[in-house]
Amino acid sequence: MSFFERVMSTADSGSRKATGADRFDEVWNGVYVMDPMPNNEHQTLATELGIIFGALIDWNGLGWTFVGANVSDRERDWTENYRIPDVLVFLAETKAKDCGTHWCGGPDFAVEIIGTGDHTPHPDQATIGKCRRLTRCLNY
Repeated sequence: MSFFERVMSTADSGSRKATGADRFDEVWNGVYVMDPMPNNEHQTLATELGIIFGALIDWNGLGWTFVGANVSDRERDWTENYRIPDVLVFLAETKAKDCGTHWCGGPDFAVEIIGTGDHTPHPDQATIGKCRRLTRCLNY
């Protein structure tokens, strides 16, 4: 099943939200998209990269590292269009704005981890802001 075949209708999103099952769901230009949680190898890699970037960036006062964070191209009504990259780095001089619930504008560096065979292109993330991306393929 392709990534886009896992799209839910907005009407179905209410029950997921009520139970908290929507925690890692995303909305792409008003389209509600859900995927199952990544496997353990994926999560381990994201955590380890977050630790490394945190030691380099956060501990030296150069910015902030997140293992998953909401990123949108808008300050208000951000839940109509947002992504949750696996690992994000926002440098101290970032142009992105910390809105508390999300970041408005793209991170300075982002990591999206994809599994082998899952090469479905994601919508153009340039609408959220330009950033450098690292994609690592895992054999799972």
